[in-house]
Amino acid sequence: MLVLRFFLILAWFRSADVEYLQPEVFYQRLHTESSVLLLDVRPFSMYALGHIEGAVWAGEAAVLDVLLQNCEKDTALFIYCSKGERTRAVQKILKKKGYKAVFELKDGYKNWVEQGFPVFHP
Repeated sequence: MLVLRFFLILAWFRSADVEYLQPEVFYQRLHTESSVLLLDVRPFSMYALGHIEGAVWAGEAAVLDVLLQNCEKDTALFIYCSKGERTRAVQKILKKKGYKAVFELKDGYKNWVEQGFPVFHP
């Protein structure tokens, strides 16, 4: 019984975890999930220079709140910043709001570009 309780608690914690995905897996999952929201949490000046196609800017808490107002809790949320630092704060917000399917681009946009994945330049 104690072992079962341990695994149930472990499963609950894992369901709230963020998955850190390498660019190739991030790209694949981004294009195969049924309901997706791709969030760029870098400063707007960086977003304006280039971003992953389909990403919406969510670099300020007020903007993120507006974007999440009509977002279902089962939506797959893909997040990234420059190198992976700003997403930590966003992860906490998303967890607190009850989102469970959160995927972070490991090492951020910089890694995405270095790996040769497509970017959108306005």
